[in-house]
Amino acid sequence: MTLTDLTDDELVAFISLARLVIRADLEFSEDEEDALEAFGEQVGFPRWKVVVARAMTEVTSRDASMESARAVSRPDARKAIQDGLKSLAASDQIVPAEQAVLDQIAKLWRQSS
Repeated sequence: MTLTDLTDDELVAFISLARLVIRADLEFSEDEEDALEAFGEQVGFPRWKVVVARAMTEVTSRDASMESARAVSRPDARKAIQDGLKSLAASDQIVPAEQAVLDQIAKLWRQSS
């Protein structure tokens, strides 16, 4: 499964979690920007724009981002999201703050399995 196979709600969760990863080190690098653009290409820009807009208006806090993650129940969707987030974090270099976010998401999903 890839990001393309996610439901719109799952993509909203991915985008809101991607924001947490990007903000973790207080820097939005060019490499992270390129990774987001590649995700948009993969999903298709028309759909990507719609779900990004939804994520920006519907998921406005860290707690809301974690709630959106909690709502992702399909194991394959969780793996696709985790793979995308790891790819995003590794696009420039995974720093401890980004790894902490990735670990928090993994822990959340282990607890809700």
